Amino acid sequence: MDIKDVKSSIDSVVKRNTARFFMPGHKGLGSVMLHYDVTELDGTDNLHHPQGAIHTAQHLASVAFGALHTFFCVNGSSVGLHTLIMSICKRGDTLIVDRGCHISVINALVLNDVRPVFVYPKYNNQFGINVGIAPDDVAQAISENPTAKGVLITTPTYYGVCSDVGSIANLVHKHNMPLIVDEAHGAHFCFNEALPLSALECGADGVVQSAHKTLTCLTQGALLHIGTDRIDKQTVQENLNMLHTTSPSYLIMSSIDGARCEMKRVGEARLKRLIAECNKVRKKVNETGAYLCLDKLCDVYDYDETRIVINVRNAFDVQAMLRNSYNILVEMVDGLNIVFIPTINNRSTDFSRLIKALTEIAKALPPYEDINNEQMMPRAKLFMPPAQAYYSQIEIVSPEDAVGKIAARSVYKCPPCMPILCPGEMVSKEILQRLVDKVTVVCNTISHLKSL
Repeated sequence: MDIKDVKSSIDSVVKRNTARFFMPGHKGLGSVMLHYDVTELDGTDNLHHPQGAIHTAQHLASVAFGALHTFFCVNGSSVGLHTLIMSICKRGDTLIVDRGCHISVINALVLNDVRPVFVYPKYNNQFGINVGIAPDDVAQAISENPTAKGVLITTPTYYGVCSDVGSIANLVHKHNMPLIVDEAHGAHFCFNEALPLSALECGADGVVQSAHKTLTCLTQGALLHIGTDRIDKQTVQENLNMLHTTSPSYLIMSSIDGARCEMKRVGEARLKRLIAECNKVRKKVNETGAYLCLDKLCDVYDYDETRIVINVRNAFDVQAMLRNSYNILVEMVDGLNIVFIPTINNRSTDFSRLIKALTEIAKALPPYEDINNEQMMPRAKLFMPPAQAYYSQIEIVSPEDAVGKIAARSVYKCPPCMPILCPGEMVSKEILQRLVDKVTVVCNTISHLKSL
């Protein structure tokens, strides 16, 4: 079954001069897309108990991505990460977590009272970014926390940098723990051998992917994969049902299935073209002498060649020129780097325009110099379980007054949604330098509390 079959299952119900006495309220009038925005009817299946078209579509996705079981997520990767954490941890359990994780992971820790042991990623001074989790650091965390229920890492990062998932999976499994991988930015990996191995290929037990980030899918479309029997399928289904909306979007589900079908049909060839276009951009941009592009040579384990990250001293100015003078919109600027997320749907002319724009802008820029940014993520100490901090009596204070107090809320920028401060962590002078607004802290905390 492919997207046509999913649509035809809806057509069989609604293309009969149907009088629509069911949700949603638009009744299919307007754009063609609204025609397929339906609800659970005889013939359209039910995401919470799939037995028909959705069941078949999820099975086809599991085959395409190399999973034992696959679940569609219509609330984005966040709901998938919450589900997997709930599926391996009970309240009060310990989970070893990549500190470079997405805010949704921290939120899951709070909601389920899971106690994190944070492993900090390695850091690249030149680009000022995290460059993956080292297997040795995971091994140490496991050794010091043998009762932990599992390990969660994020790879690739927002910048396309990958960790050694295979080595991490092997050592995690030696201790009979499951490995969860937030692979939100790597849904395309398994469709071309020139790209890094997918987390499922490396032995991960639970994987979440954002189909809307790198595949041709509507926003919020995501995939939750079970890779091994270390994670129970029924438990995942029950937890996903608890967290999912009871009105899942058939448009999103159809677009997930359509993206899977398209990638199976033409993904390999179109990814080959995309990689070639991105490599051409990197080559031309580096030749200007005004920028430096992130690639496999930049002290990383592996890198997604479909992600373009350009390091330049005045990144915000370059972003403004791209937008105002060339009508080119970028994904994100962090002050040091400009991040572009091209996919198989970008045209060759898009890359030509980008090369032309960056080449012309480079004429007004100084020669590139190694910025050597040493302000890595501050290593905050966790003094209190995140849930305890979040649900404590709180106060809102200035950043200066927050130093020495315990954070009750996360502080993060969206994107990339990686917290610089999590509930339960102490606000240090290093963290103070990153704060620009008031901070929510736990009342009556003192700086000499014993760290967890």
